Amino acid sequence: MFDFAYADLDPRFYAVVVHRAALHGVLWDAFAASGARIETGRMITGPDARFRDRLSLQDNTGQSHGVYGLAVDATGAHSPLRNTASRDAALPFAYGAVWADVADFGLAPHTLVQRYVTARQILRYLPIGRTAA
Repeated sequence: MFDFAYADLDPRFYAVVVHRAALHGVLWDAFAASGARIETGRMITGPDARFRDRLSLQDNTGQSHGVYGLAVDATGAHSPLRNTASRDAALPFAYGAVWADVADFGLAPHTLVQRYVTARQILRYLPIGRTAA
């Protein structure tokens, strides 16, 4: 977990970053202990409007799913559920990124390394785990 010192720029700014793999591990452990189930193979298009006081989701065939205490939407900025959380339209990114998991080959053990050619050409390297012995 990283605590970035954005408050040094402006006291209103604040950010805490949690490594994605650590977050996934905590969420998975809590899910596994909860007795809940994962449903796959469905294209969720939004909340079911017939359930105003409870969370139920509707798929692209009109079928209703659940009454849930929590739904996790991990489909990104262009999620079909975005309008239920924000009226702001998703803006297209003017850049892209390629992510890959590779074995730590000793470039910078336990260290985040960043190299810049320009602001548009950046290499970031962060070892995220251990390889099998």
